[in-house]
Amino acid sequence: METLLVAPLRTGVKPENIKTEVSHNDLVYENRNSFDEGLLRQQTLWALEGNVTFELDHLLSSATAELSGVESPANGYVVVVKAELTQVAGQYILWALAQVDEAPVNDLPIDEIENILNGVVREFLTKHAAQIKKALKRGGGEVSPIWVNRTLLVQRGEQLREDWLMPGHDPIDIPLPDEGALLAEASAGINSSDMRADVELMEADSFRSKFRVGWGNNVIENADCLRSGEVGELDAFIQGMLDAQAVWLILDKLNFSTKNQLIDFSTIDTADKKPKTEYLKLARNSYITLAALRVFYSEIKTSLQGLRKEVAGAILAAWGYDDQFQLLEQRVTDIENVASANSQLKARKFQKGTAIATGLLSGLVILQTAIDLISLAFSGRSGYRGVEVTPISLLSLVERTGADIVIAISLGLTFMASTIMIKNAER
Repeated sequence: METLLVAPLRTGVKPENIKTEVSHNDLVYENRNSFDEGLLRQQTLWALEGNVTFELDHLLSSATAELSGVESPANGYVVVVKAELTQVAGQYILWALAQVDEAPVNDLPIDEIENILNGVVREFLTKHAAQIKKALKRGGGEVSPIWVNRTLLVQRGEQLREDWLMPGHDPIDIPLPDEGALLAEASAGINSSDMRADVELMEADSFRSKFRVGWGNNVIENADCLRSGEVGELDAFIQGMLDAQAVWLILDKLNFSTKNQLIDFSTIDTADKKPKTEYLKLARNSYITLAALRVFYSEIKTSLQGLRKEVAGAILAAWGYDDQFQLLEQRVTDIENVASANSQLKARKFQKGTAIATGLLSGLVILQTAIDLISLAFSGRSGYRGVEVTPISLLSLVERTGADIVIAISLGLTFMASTIMIKNAER
């Protein structure tokens, strides 16, 4: 049983800035499956030399075997014949081709087979930790898979387990027709893209092979009929899978971060402790990641071609990329709205504090004026010249009223001024 395993990695390494060195004035031709990789250029950081063998009974934990009621398989092996660590769109992804002894696992439940294949990736990363960390240019720390995508390569005449494809997720088929069928349909006026999209346009025996992509598990039917060449069809499938994994990984990271942001925003105590600039920064970072997702997804549509483009698009469609992207767009908008509301609340609290301070300062001015009037009224006015223009002298009024009443009036005016300013700040 030959299986392609693809696992995005949790590395703790911040990828370098993604750049494209292609000028618009240059004539670009990568290969038949890629006119211009652009931002989706795949860089191999490390490749396995030779084969690596793992024992099945070591991969299948005893706890899992007890839960299923099936004894751990004996005398079985998994051999990794090819593996590469690749960087795509700033994401680190490991892919490996593994050959599993079929007889010991035939009777195992599908979830245990998946656990075995997931264990292959974990054990492989552990066994080659030093080489992978060196390729990533990092020191200590664990490198672990975020998830593992599994593609079964079924040869002609082999039967596929009915439970291999996950229920509830309709797979998308990418048929690979014979050249004779292509020529016949072309002469009938049907282009190859319509024919590949509509399986009913061709009979089943016209397909030499077929990709079936779904959620978690995929299938390549008649894998021995895949063609090699400038870029073999299996190579194109792997490249398209890596493209889709990289884009989905960015989407998944944004989904995780935005979910945590909204949960954080919903906690009033936590929200009060953060400065308003931090909320706007979180919303800004989410918009930047959302814009980057649009760019990477458009690269699949505009820069790639051929089977690689078709595989990447079909995988993302099978995973519901468009629906998930729309949900994230709405969530980012919600984050911006909450961030703006929190910023306004912060601004109002600041304005309220400013109003209180201004009111107190105004009160001090009023109080100081009252004290000056009292001092002037009771210190005698023999040294002052001039003509009183009103029949009632202000100083005489202060003198007759008394210092206590004047101070009380000034305090009352201070309170009124402060109250008015606070009320205006709360509107």
